[in-house]
Amino acid sequence: MFLRRYRKTRSINGSFLHAFLKIRNCCKKRFKEIYPEIAQQVWDAYKAIDATSFLAKIAALENWAEEKLQGTGSALRSVQKLCAKADLFVLTFEHPTAYRTSNMIDRHMQPMDRWLFYTQSFHGHLASAEKAVRAWAIFHSFWEYCPRANVRKKFKSPAHKFNGFVYHDNWLHNMLVSTSIAGAK
Repeated sequence: MFLRRYRKTRSINGSFLHAFLKIRNCCKKRFKEIYPEIAQQVWDAYKAIDATSFLAKIAALENWAEEKLQGTGSALRSVQKLCAKADLFVLTFEHPTAYRTSNMIDRHMQPMDRWLFYTQSFHGHLASAEKAVRAWAIFHSFWEYCPRANVRKKFKSPAHKFNGFVYHDNWLHNMLVSTSIAGAK
């Protein structure tokens, strides 16, 4: 249920990053000479300090694109789609500490989505589905970071980052101790 709702809101809202990537794919080859200006205007709007300046920059981008990209098809449509979602993107200014792109949540949702696909999603009752998702989330918290990740220099896993310590060097032993009553402090 949650994943279906997540996918639906993502497909409706999208993210600013994905909207920019669509513009980049449509414009980079065909409009080599003006693509840097398009990209600069898009990222200037993204970096706006408040909702008013964001909306003003989006309106300026839309006017500029309609003038420069007349009759170009997909390039103009992709800019217009980003501009049409301005009322959704402007909501981020109500939450100044929130991320404006979905990249951080995607990093956690993609492995969960794959896991749900391989387990053929939810079978049985709602209670068993909830327990399965909770179990996956616990495993995900204790799996070690990639050795190449910068965060690995300080922390072994998300649980280590959250708790500030580990009980055991082995991730599975650490998870078992942490989730048992013996791990309570």
